[in-house]
Amino acid sequence: MLNRLLHFSLAQRLLVIAITVGLGLWGVQSWQNLTLDAVPDITTNQVQINTETGGLGPQEVERLVTFPIETAMAGLPGVQDTRSLSQYGLSQVTVTFEDSVDIFFARQLVNERLGRVREEIPQTVASPQMGPVSTGLGDIYMFAIESPNRKATDLRTIMDWQIAPQLRSVKGVAEINVADGSVKQYQVVVDPYRLAAHGLGIGDLVDALQKNNQNAGGGVMDQNGERVLIRSVGMATSEDGISRIVVANEEGTPVLVRDLAEVRTGVPVLTGLSTKDGKEAIVAIAMMLKGSNGRTVSQAVDAKIQEIKKQLPKDVTLTTVYDRSVVVNETVHTVFKNLIEGALLTIAVLLVFLGNWRAALIVSVLIPLSMLVATIAMTKFGISGNLMSLGAIDFGLIVDGAVFMMENIVRRVAEAREHDGKPLSRDHLRQVVSEASREVSRPVLFAITIITVVYLPIIALEGTEGKMFKPMAFTVVFCLVAALALTLTFIPAAASLWLSRNTTEKRNLLMDIARKIYRPSLEFALRRRGIVAGLSLFLVVGGGWMFTKLGSEFIPTLDEGDLVVQPIRARTVNAEETVRLVTAAEKKVREIPEVITMFSRSGTPEVASDPMPLSLTDSFVMLKKRSDWRPGLTKDK
Repeated sequence: MLNRLLHFSLAQRLLVIAITVGLGLWGVQSWQNLTLDAVPDITTNQVQINTETGGLGPQEVERLVTFPIETAMAGLPGVQDTRSLSQYGLSQVTVTFEDSVDIFFARQLVNERLGRVREEIPQTVASPQMGPVSTGLGDIYMFAIESPNRKATDLRTIMDWQIAPQLRSVKGVAEINVADGSVKQYQVVVDPYRLAAHGLGIGDLVDALQKNNQNAGGGVMDQNGERVLIRSVGMATSEDGISRIVVANEEGTPVLVRDLAEVRTGVPVLTGLSTKDGKEAIVAIAMMLKGSNGRTVSQAVDAKIQEIKKQLPKDVTLTTVYDRSVVVNETVHTVFKNLIEGALLTIAVLLVFLGNWRAALIVSVLIPLSMLVATIAMTKFGISGNLMSLGAIDFGLIVDGAVFMMENIVRRVAEAREHDGKPLSRDHLRQVVSEASREVSRPVLFAITIITVVYLPIIALEGTEGKMFKPMAFTVVFCLVAALALTLTFIPAAASLWLSRNTTEKRNLLMDIARKIYRPSLEFALRRRGIVAGLSLFLVVGGGWMFTKLGSEFIPTLDEGDLVVQPIRARTVNAEETVRLVTAAEKKVREIPEVITMFSRSGTPEVASDPMPLSLTDSFVMLKKRSDWRPGLTKDK
């Protein structure tokens, strides 16, 4: 089979070259569509169920809301486990499915069970809602809106009605999650003494507000050949409208809401808030749809943000505080920089040791071609390009078989040239290349196959380890398989076309030095086999012992260049004290010249993807480029 493949490659050289060029172009197109991110996404396949529980305490939330929902999720197909969290104002149940279960099918199953459980939880509690179709790496873009003249409720109104709806229309965005709960609402603050004086209860007031605060349809009326719509407008749209709602009638005198309570605008009990650079601001997060391209989506969000800026009032500032595409671009730039440096180094080594620049260039072409073919496979199988998958590519492994084959081709062509005493004809060159390729085709096949088999145990990993390391293993295997196919087809075809017919083996100073060192070493090893074997065993045992003393990490540390600080306060802290403490910290940190900005989100955001009490804060310290830091200053300092 190998001989037939080699014969076809040499007989149809131009066709093989054309197919190779076509694969390269296809690989370039696939690179444009390849999902790029900084690190692999190891988030489990899960569905979050969030329920706003109003003023219920944690004990009541657990007993009346969380337990019924968690129990209802038992027995769903493909469920691995469920976990829950109950805190003031929030119940969260997370249902984790097997990785093979489609996320939208999983959400359909959860939604069916939620339909049954809604009757079991108190009616005063909001309906359970599923979280967005996103992952732990879904927070791809963060921005803040602030104004010197407007209150937080005004900014939140702009966010909810002007900014968020436009951003949700961006392809790949799952949700816009606002980190501040300053939603404007009308509040009816009851005076219990006035309520008692009229002989009324809270239920009477609530009932009156519900019944007298809605619009209604009245059908149609035909008159003079025209049809007129009839509607009753009873929806309150202002504080005055609410205050004039009739609660009761005392001997013909109406008792209004304003007689029993004070009507005012305010915000709900805050379970989450946000600040920036020492003052209150509205910080929001664009969450990416699971499986989307992080760099593409964040760039699209940024483009939409630039459009929205032109629509905002002059005193409202919209500032981007975090953009995932910047991190991804830097990561990809670093990986490509290392890949290019490795490729150039490989080319230099090939030039030095092969001693034939044409042969070295032909072998070197295998590096980008193998990567492009691997990109095609990565795109087809949904494998993302990231620091782990792209950074694991080893050029030595890729060109190993090609170097072996090309070195034998050069040697055989040089011997034939020396035997004939003149440059080879084209037919003779092709015959020599064919014979030389056949000689080493089986060893090349076995060598690359053995290297490929080494990665099979990694491909068999499951769970978190599989999500982290399988992309790396698949990428390397794709590169190796592509390199093997190109070595057995492209290398012989290219050598028969572009290798000089006047090729001769030249003396290589480095190889001469290597031979002088290797030959006596080999003779000594053959004479003293016991000593060499014992020393090798000692090295293996000693290396194994040293390995047990090494430190270990699950993944390499990814330094994005910025800092995240998490201040912790007393569990019972209120919103006002939280704002005072967090803004004071931000003002102090902003005094450091290397800090560009600092923004914080305290407590639980609107979509409780990361539920925290008000006593916990995530403070993001965005730093300047290292080149702009003071001399001698490090991140730790």
